[in-house]
Amino acid sequence: PMSHFANQAIHIPAEKVAAYYEQHKKDFMTPEQVMVEYLQLSPSNLTSSFNPSDAVLNTFYNENINAYTQPTTWKLEDIFVPVAENASNEEVKKAEEKAKSMAAAWQKETDTKKVNISGESKNLANQGMLTLNQVPAELQKTVADMNATNQISAPIRTSDGFVILKVVAYAAPTTQAFSAVKDKVKETYIRQHAEDKFSEMRDRLADLTYEHPESLQLAAKTLNLPIQTSELFTRSKAGTDISQYKKVRDMAFSNDVLSLKNNSDVIQLNPETVIVLRVKSHIPSSLLPLANVSPQIEEKLKPAEMEALAVKLADSVLAKLKTGEDAATVAAAQGLTWQQAGFTGRYSTKVDSSILETAFKMPQDAKAVGYGKARLPTGFAIVALKAVKSG
Repeated sequence: PMSHFANQAIHIPAEKVAAYYEQHKKDFMTPEQVMVEYLQLSPSNLTSSFNPSDAVLNTFYNENINAYTQPTTWKLEDIFVPVAENASNEEVKKAEEKAKSMAAAWQKETDTKKVNISGESKNLANQGMLTLNQVPAELQKTVADMNATNQISAPIRTSDGFVILKVVAYAAPTTQAFSAVKDKVKETYIRQHAEDKFSEMRDRLADLTYEHPESLQLAAKTLNLPIQTSELFTRSKAGTDISQYKKVRDMAFSNDVLSLKNNSDVIQLNPETVIVLRVKSHIPSSLLPLANVSPQIEEKLKPAEMEALAVKLADSVLAKLKTGEDAATVAAAQGLTWQQAGFTGRYSTKVDSSILETAFKMPQDAKAVGYGKARLPTGFAIVALKAVKSG
């Protein structure tokens, strides 16, 4: 096996290392790198520029009063009288009469279970306090007009029957006072105006960096944005900053930005962040010196050198055996062992197929042992053909 030489000090001639280096220079090139400077814009950049007065916030509060109002809520109980989909007019009328009778009984009886003994339920009682939007659509119009505890509705025709509703608890809408939600109003006001300002400044950033492609300075000064700098990065290897985005790397190495030295287009990093970049420094790809990569090349060449040693040893052993030297003695001298396979069929799996193929190709000599060499995936084998049984 080639591993037979793994522990030996294998010397790779300097001329072989140099030859490999010359033939594979592209493998020893440093990757091209760039560092970019950029302007970043997001709504969070703009919030500090807004400081609305109480009067402005009060106006905004009144214009958006619904956002600070707790809606009406109901806790409901129901009785349901089902009607089959293919019910006749007579069956529908009978169900309606039953529902009316139960509604009238419910007006007099506080215990729903006593009234509902022959009816069913939509289980609204288990759903707690509900806003109108949480009530089934077919019942919303009726519920909207119910504004008193213990109020009971007339039977409501639905797609699958009749429903009677009772208001168990009712909470009227309440509006939070301005003083109680002032901070929330201010936060919402600033966020909305920052988003509007962001859209305006995004367009301005695009115009300024396009009209002055040679620098970010004017846009930075006009929009009061700091010029930031990235780490060095390559086309394929991202850093921990903006170079983590593939679209940033692609843009930085584009012809327009890298070769023509222009500002980039506006790049959308995420829904709330955009940047414009330009190359600040560029490190071209370069060939590493031979001295720096010699150890790496030697490691690459070692397997081939080990194979050459294995070939040399195999040929030496084979030559000795063919001159009549004792096989066991020759093997032991090299730290190798003979393996006895015995009679083996052409399609046996107990030995490597290359050994079998070699053995079956060897000439037959009934008077003497024949020897051959087989190439294996992990090295070489010396094969001794001792006897043949015809098929």
